[in-house]
Amino acid sequence: MKNKKAETESGEFLMLLAYIMIMVAIGAGIWTGISFFFGSEYDFRLTDAKILNDKISTCIQNSEINWNNQDKDFLTQDFLAKCQINQNALNNSLFIQIKKGDLELLRLGKGDEVQCSFSEKNILYPKCFNSTIYKDNNTESQFFILTGSNQKSQEKLT
Repeated sequence: MKNKKAETESGEFLMLLAYIMIMVAIGAGIWTGISFFFGSEYDFRLTDAKILNDKISTCIQNSEINWNNQDKDFLTQDFLAKCQINQNALNNSLFIQIKKGDLELLRLGKGDEVQCSFSEKNILYPKCFNSTIYKDNNTESQFFILTGSNQKSQEKLT
């Protein structure tokens, strides 16, 4: 005669193991999905710098800004108003440097070329983008624009 009680207990034990393995697989999938979604930083610094640079290039070509003004505060306010750039964003994480030839016309925010050169070796420095434009297709009106961003974003579980 067979021991039916032993067969039933072993069958329940096998079903329990299968159930535990399925729950572990589901839990691992949920944990992996959450860690991929919330776990890493999103580095948009170079994209921010490119967008700001493009906005400034378009503004310089389409607006009449008096670059000969000796009052830096007035030039800064005129530039920010005509290019529609927020001063608070520049103070916190963005910077702009505009040159005409070797003459620096405007520097806003915290940053410069030196910090941009360090960004390849150290991720804490801002990512930068530079461009050269000609206003009214005149080679004498050549502007060098350097923009940088040190703004990082990260989703955090709260």
